[in-house]
Amino acid sequence: MTIGLWDVEELHDRPLPERRTCGFDMTARLWDVETGVCCQVLRGHTNYVKCVVYSPHGNEVATGGEDKEVRLWKVATGACIRVLTGHEDPVTSVTYSPRGDQFASAGHDMTIRLWDLTSGEYLRTLFGHVDTVAKAIFLPSGDQLASYGWDSTARIWDVETGVCHSALSGHESYVYDIIPSPRGDLVLTCGIDKTVRVLDVATGCRHIFIGHEVHVQTIAYSPNGNQIITCSVDGVMRAWDLGKSTCLWTSGHKRMIYRCVHSPRGNLIATGSKDTSVRV
Repeated sequence: MTIGLWDVEELHDRPLPERRTCGFDMTARLWDVETGVCCQVLRGHTNYVKCVVYSPHGNEVATGGEDKEVRLWKVATGACIRVLTGHEDPVTSVTYSPRGDQFASAGHDMTIRLWDLTSGEYLRTLFGHVDTVAKAIFLPSGDQLASYGWDSTARIWDVETGVCHSALSGHESYVYDIIPSPRGDLVLTCGIDKTVRVLDVATGCRHIFIGHEVHVQTIAYSPNGNQIITCSVDGVMRAWDLGKSTCLWTSGHKRMIYRCVHSPRGNLIATGSKDTSVRV
């Protein structure tokens, strides 16, 4: 029996490369990339799991689901150590701050919720998007948060105050992914309009990549910030030289690619697809 994959996420800085996947069977799974063996299955959500992310130190993992809950898990034991509630609709995105002391979740309720992980306390809710917030991610400094929504905008937030100080528009329809550069001065966005946009956090759009024939579903920066990976709903994956704005190579899956991530050293790329496979 095979299960559709919803997300794939890398684990940083462990001796053996491992990946997380989550999907429609209401579980999250830890895999050993060297052997392809499933090391652990995390059960607890009561509906399908939509997103998964590791903590910066790799000792915890967070999941968010259609059941409106966020769950934090110990990697070593698979035990659920905390359940975060408050979203009124399904959770679409979960993310740790770079220091691992704060946490953010986003959802179909058009909000982003911030949490203090040291105390376990809820901090504040960020309002501004007028449709589903599909993803939220901390910038490398940890002082800012980037998000994108189905309202076709990307937003940059001040974590301390909860104020949105940049609303970046330009996509003609839904934005499907957002990711910051390693330095945090740029963010990439992609969407249903088949384009990938390089946005300056301070000034706005810097460049537009055109080449995909259908919706661009997900994007990833190389660790050195020189290349980007873009993946579309027809299963095509493209690598681009960011400085020259040229396509370096094309590969992919037979069906839609939901997520792609680089390994910390940049020599590997992991993808999760609707064809029920994870490829490295």
